[in-house]
Amino acid sequence: MKSFLFLFLFLASTEACWVYNRADTVEKIKQNLALQHRNSVDRQYFTDEMQKMPKIFSWAVHQIGVESAFSDCDFNKDGTITLQEMRETSTCLDSCFKLGIINLAI
Repeated sequence: MKSFLFLFLFLASTEACWVYNRADTVEKIKQNLALQHRNSVDRQYFTDEMQKMPKIFSWAVHQIGVESAFSDCDFNKDGTITLQEMRETSTCLDSCFKLGIINLAI
């Protein structure tokens, strides 16, 4: 167990991410949003999801930070993060930590 924890911490601190990748994460997000008939998220979406989902989702959102997600992913600053912005904005989902948290929440 200690070696797994060490490996996770090591991967989270490196620039490269060997466990998760951006394309797969965006595809998972796309599938989950499609179930809700959505193709984007806004601040209200995060608020609503945090109230009805398990605490692990709420924890994950707090770890990334809603405002941080919007500054990293909302390219046109319209208050909505689209799937296209998630795919194409260079600062969105750009670290192993962010990818790990999102995959944990999904």
